[in-house]
Amino acid sequence: MKLSLPMRRLTSQKPAPAVTSTLGALPALHELPTLQAWGNPPRVGGLSKGWGVPYLMVFMLTGTLVLKAQKRSIVHTSQQWVQVYAQVEINGKLSILADAGMRQTHNGKWPSQRLIRTGIGYRLPYRWQGATGIARFSFQQDGRTNRQEWRIWQELNRSHPLGSITLQHRLRAEARFFEQTPSGSEPGGHSFNMRFRYRLQASIPVARLGRKKEESPALMLTVADELFVNTGKEIIHNTLDNNRLIVGPALRINPRLMVAMLYNHQYGHRSVRNTAESAEICWMTLTWKGRLKASDKAGRFQ
Repeated sequence: MKLSLPMRRLTSQKPAPAVTSTLGALPALHELPTLQAWGNPPRVGGLSKGWGVPYLMVFMLTGTLVLKAQKRSIVHTSQQWVQVYAQVEINGKLSILADAGMRQTHNGKWPSQRLIRTGIGYRLPYRWQGATGIARFSFQQDGRTNRQEWRIWQELNRSHPLGSITLQHRLRAEARFFEQTPSGSEPGGHSFNMRFRYRLQASIPVARLGRKKEESPALMLTVADELFVNTGKEIIHNTLDNNRLIVGPALRINPRLMVAMLYNHQYGHRSVRNTAESAEICWMTLTWKGRLKASDKAGRFQ
């Protein structure tokens, strides 16, 4: 007996298209992409741009729920951060990175942290970008410095477009060396721990304030979440260190200068058992990008 089946059941379906995406230059922590796609968004890797924001929201909610799963005594604070970033491109692959900032509590009355950070960035194969460097942090409490930190850091970045939205992934590892300042009956000392960070950020175009795509000012919306995890023999109660939820507008004045005003909700466990801190942070950033002239032997900036 012959078995006959409709031809449509014997015909295999077309294979799914390969996942491809067009990757641009990697933005740094403080950078936002230029505005390019303003029409109907193309499908990238089989996903439309509508997947970008839900994916980010799921990650943000997951990080927050993991940190808040345990019952802890929560200390609430308000902080103000001001940070300036600079990036100088030496050639097509190598760049110098630097930033400095101040963080304050109690409506700007008391400084809580001062920081300066520098490093070298390098473009890697397959559109990745790596960076490494060193940072110095100074911590204040009640108007006096009570702790210093030297930080050696390394990171990897990669970004990809989803329609007009750009998603950026950043992985960072930090080796943290602390020096506690003696005060009264409290002895000084040294400690060390590693910290690992993952940040997912979406840069959403809102408006272009001119006709030229590259040169005109542009208004962007930044939405991001970053999870911090501590490791080390001295880490007992604060393995899950912090989770940052970040949202706010950014104005790209031109391709080399940008200013942003961000809201940062930071929740984290502390080294004291069953203690956590919830901070409402107003974060202002200024970003400048420069490039060394190839023909300028004096090394002046372009």
